[in-house]
Amino acid sequence: MFLNIFMLAGLGGAAVPLVLHLLSRARYRSVDWGAMMFLQGVDVRQRQSTKLKQLILLAMRMLIVGLLAMAMARPVVRGSWGVLAAEGRTTAVIVVDRSASMGFDENGKSRMQLARDACLQILSTLRKGDQVSLVFIGDDGRDESSAPSSDLQAVASRVNELKASHARASVAGGLLKSIEIFDRHEKLNRELFVVCDRQASSWKEIDETFRTTWEQKQSDQDAPRPRLFIVPVGGDDSENVAIASAELINPPAVTGSSAEVEVQVRNFGKQPRVALPLTLKAGDREILSTTVNIAPDSTASVRAPVKFDAGGSQVIQASVKTSGLESDDTYDRAIDVVAPVKVLIVSGDERAGAFRSESDFARLALAPFATLKRPGPDAAVVEVVTADQWTGEALSNYQVIVLANLATFSSQQSRALEQFVYGGGGLLIAPGNLTRVDNYNMLLWRDGGGIMPAMLASATSSDGSGATALLGIDLTHPIFKFLKGRPDPVPSATVGRYYPAASSRNDSRVLARYVTGQAFATEVSLGRGRVILLTTPLDADWNTLPLSNFYLPFVQSAVRYLAAGTLVNRNLEPGATISHVFEDAVDGDAVTLTKPDGQTAPLEVLRYNQRAEIRFDETEQPGVYALSYASGGQPRSVHYVVQTPRDESDLIALSNDRITEIQSITGGQWVDANTATLADSLSGSRSGKELWATLLACVLVLAIVEMILAKMWSHQEG
Repeated sequence: MFLNIFMLAGLGGAAVPLVLHLLSRARYRSVDWGAMMFLQGVDVRQRQSTKLKQLILLAMRMLIVGLLAMAMARPVVRGSWGVLAAEGRTTAVIVVDRSASMGFDENGKSRMQLARDACLQILSTLRKGDQVSLVFIGDDGRDESSAPSSDLQAVASRVNELKASHARASVAGGLLKSIEIFDRHEKLNRELFVVCDRQASSWKEIDETFRTTWEQKQSDQDAPRPRLFIVPVGGDDSENVAIASAELINPPAVTGSSAEVEVQVRNFGKQPRVALPLTLKAGDREILSTTVNIAPDSTASVRAPVKFDAGGSQVIQASVKTSGLESDDTYDRAIDVVAPVKVLIVSGDERAGAFRSESDFARLALAPFATLKRPGPDAAVVEVVTADQWTGEALSNYQVIVLANLATFSSQQSRALEQFVYGGGGLLIAPGNLTRVDNYNMLLWRDGGGIMPAMLASATSSDGSGATALLGIDLTHPIFKFLKGRPDPVPSATVGRYYPAASSRNDSRVLARYVTGQAFATEVSLGRGRVILLTTPLDADWNTLPLSNFYLPFVQSAVRYLAAGTLVNRNLEPGATISHVFEDAVDGDAVTLTKPDGQTAPLEVLRYNQRAEIRFDETEQPGVYALSYASGGQPRSVHYVVQTPRDESDLIALSNDRITEIQSITGGQWVDANTATLADSLSGSRSGKELWATLLACVLVLAIVEMILAKMWSHQEG
């Protein structure tokens, strides 16, 4: 192996002495003259000896040039030849897996502890003068590395301090980063170690595409390729249970009203889990303590009612008790608890008498206690105005506007609704028998440029020939999550008439359909607000929905969803920026942030005109971040949660076929870290030496010998 293979082109220079020799012979020609007859036959052996000496000198001169070219190419010997070179130094890079799966406990010892032991064994095989660099993968997503150091004791101390992180590991990224380190440090012996567990997901980027990149990276270096050793730690145990999520069925929660929290528990293993203890808390208050059974490779859902007496920022926490990997046994989620939603119902048909007005059923569903004049918490504060009373002004006093069987709009009213929606308001459109679809389409649809999600066609026949029912409901949407878990989520209500949607916006989403395939509910998000279009009224004139158990939770869920458009998502990924705009005045600049580890950091308040804002970027550590400040002399707090990624919860191990494929792609050697001979297996084959100094010495010796012989033989011939 040669470190500078291009210098081997100098071997062509070895032909120069031969060419000069042949040219010197070509300069002379033989001329016979009379006296030569007396010299013929005299000392033929002397002439043969002279030719032999010339050939010896020629060979030595060619060898000198060839050896000089090889010395400049810097040849390297390894293996049985290299053992003679004990002074050959090594540059090593150790790629260490610090991902969440390394926290898995096996017989009282975590995989991270086993990885530390393996790293220390690797360090024990290095000699004084060797250099080593550490590359961390799964290190909170940063994948940090260190420059090579010859202070092996300091490196060992750093290894002893390693702990499992929360991010996913990418072995492919660690290998490529190692090549970059080797490229900056020229050393004879290059060795690369990967210390990780057997988790298959860490190796998923090692494929044929990676093979091409890997080969190219190594061939670009003017140095020997590093020898790769893969050192897996831990066993093949893949049994693990994690809290997959914990969230409100349809946020936000309303102060004093009952909400529902759904916890999903995932079993990644191949064995069933029985009677796992599950706990749900809201702050310091325990709201659920139960057990859960989970089939192999499946998810179990648990629902629990929760009620918050105070508004503001809250944190719910779900936790399960399992052995093995503990970092995913807890799930925190930041939620908002708001005051009852302010709703304005604009009714096109208000009549005297019980349940004869357009707004009666909707008002009863949203505010049953206030409607019946009984004490109790309602989800909304409802105000009803007729079409004649509504001017389109003061919409900012409400969070949701409901247009119930309104006949027509004026241009001023449509502009006011548009500004309301783009500013963050929620709009529910429910046309009825008074509705003039041409007016709706002209002012609210506007050829797809308005705020209505779809264009309406004429209503179906009034003779009941077009009667239908609900069938296709998107249970993944927040307003319909209350139906999950029901034996029959489709309501058994009849819709006698409705307005078919002639066309819809590209950015709209159909949430539910009739048996006919036409849309029942269509949504679109515009600016900061949301719009939902129903194609049948909210009263019982055209349908029996208000008489079903579907109606009340559906209307409440839709209104909460529409009101949540302006709420900030405070559940973040690791590394995301916490950017909080204060809705209330902040007293001075005394704003602090308490991090998950309990440390408190003061934050600078940025002020723009009348707005105050803070930003915080150091969110690699998962957990709850509590923002504290004062407003009007009263303490305030807002919670942000950085979620622990669940990428590492799947502990499925590499198969034997996959291990063989990885070795083929990377050229690595699989070394068992669980044996006592790890250090011996790594150091036994380590050898190597550059021969350029030896070759230069040979060139010098040959040059001296050639000079001596040339002088001596020329003197003899003279």
